[in-house]
Amino acid sequence: MIILHDKLMELESTETIDWWPALAGIGMFLFGLMLMEQAIQHLAGRSFKLFLKNQTRHPAKAVFAGIFVTALLQSSSIVNLLLLAFVGARVLSLTTAMPVILGANLGSKVYTWIVVLIGFKFDIQAISYPIIAIATIGIIFFPNNKKVMHWTRLAFGIALSFIGLSTIKNGFTEMVNAIDITALNAYGNLAFVLAGFLITAIVQSSATTVVIALAALHSGALGFEAAACLVIGSESGTSVKTLIGSIGGIPAKKQMALGNLLINLVASSIAFIALQPLIKMIAWFVNPGEPLISLVAFQTAINVFSIVLFYPFLKQFSKWLSFRYVDDHPEITRYINKMLLQETESAIKALKSENFRLLVNTIELNRRGLEINHEQATDTPEQQDELIPGTNKKTYSDYYEMVKHLNGEIIDFSLELQKQELTGNDTRELHELAAINQHTMNAAKSVKDIRHNVKDFRESADDIIHTMFETLKKSEADFYTDLSEFIQNNTKESAVDLMPFTRQINKKRDELIHQTYELSAAKKIKDIELSTLLNVIHEIHGADESLIAALKVYYHFGENGKFQDTK
Repeated sequence: MIILHDKLMELESTETIDWWPALAGIGMFLFGLMLMEQAIQHLAGRSFKLFLKNQTRHPAKAVFAGIFVTALLQSSSIVNLLLLAFVGARVLSLTTAMPVILGANLGSKVYTWIVVLIGFKFDIQAISYPIIAIATIGIIFFPNNKKVMHWTRLAFGIALSFIGLSTIKNGFTEMVNAIDITALNAYGNLAFVLAGFLITAIVQSSATTVVIALAALHSGALGFEAAACLVIGSESGTSVKTLIGSIGGIPAKKQMALGNLLINLVASSIAFIALQPLIKMIAWFVNPGEPLISLVAFQTAINVFSIVLFYPFLKQFSKWLSFRYVDDHPEITRYINKMLLQETESAIKALKSENFRLLVNTIELNRRGLEINHEQATDTPEQQDELIPGTNKKTYSDYYEMVKHLNGEIIDFSLELQKQELTGNDTRELHELAAINQHTMNAAKSVKDIRHNVKDFRESADDIIHTMFETLKKSEADFYTDLSEFIQNNTKESAVDLMPFTRQINKKRDELIHQTYELSAAKKIKDIELSTLLNVIHEIHGADESLIAALKVYYHFGENGKFQDTK
């Protein structure tokens, strides 16, 4: 550090270094990549998702699917995050996702090869400017044509990333003329590996780190070994985005993110240890007079090596990963378990309790979805105890997924119970419990469908829209408070009168619709706002109706779990 400080002091006294061209180039390159990723995500659509899903039945096909899809999408991050979503939704298992990751790491190098073969061989700016000019026309004049807009955004992103590349290259050339960085070599190759990891983790793009390494190598700022070490660090740093994407998710998502990190860490560590032999091997295949191509070949070799190393042990590796984080998820079900399946009466009683738990969690979930202050809640400690553990730290979306998971477990248990020898009354009770389940999830879905409207209303600069939102929220807060108090006072009842709640929500709906039409007649809101408000009012009313319907069926069961026919 003393040497570095002395060098910097010496530079300050002799010549001012202009860092901005290189930094601006990095910014343009990153922004261009971001535009490309956003456009590709929209253009990829169902076809790529189906391709990934269908090509993962065999590990070898899955590896090639990862290579192919990532080569087209040009972002291993997009593919990895897509895999996280598939694993989280249980569309793919951990075992089928891991070979795709191996292929995705290699497929992402296609863009790097394009950069080195075109970006450093030709005047790329001469090509990029016309592309930007044409793409801008599409972005500005065809905003409603989604396909045109996304294709032009993709073209704009590619051109901008190439201009950023050219700016980085020129910036490093100027910096080399102003600074002698040979003193940095005193810190050894490991410092460059750490730098590559940190840069990639911060900018969330291994392509950016590789472009920096290529520009530094091209300008003579770094030797080949140092540039190769930057590339090694970038291979592990690119796993950070997937790790971030797995936070708060189910264990399988965390296991997949850990697997991706370990694959890159192991391959990078071996590449660092065998740095000299690997460089010599690259020299056999690539002309040493082409250091840029040699560097990209070096990076590609790391990914090929990771496939060769991990592919034979994917099943064992996936099995090992499956034992990680197994205790890192909340208890979803509490009352039902497979041991109860042999005792029908106890199973139905436990199923009733689990359905009540689903109902309590949905009430809390909808409160959050409608942004009702929790201070207004009057839940008893017993009701609070029914909440899924850890939900107070979860986002609304994560909590919704947990409620869906609980719902799925209840349905699975019900289906298993139906395979047992049941009486006619047992079957009828199961059908009634299924009705509770269905009504409850309808209530959750109705609120989820208007979550984006709730956010728009809250952030609206229109005082009338915002006031209507506050009015609607206040009426819902009163409803949920009354509902919680009712549940608290009727925990052991088998027949209750829920008509007051039906009258309450109907009156509230009619008043809100009347206010909305009055605002429209007075030209205080636009037609599209009228339509949105009416839709939100109806969805909220539907959610309230579903909760009341669920409670109506629930209260037909006596304390012993038997259904009471009150008709």
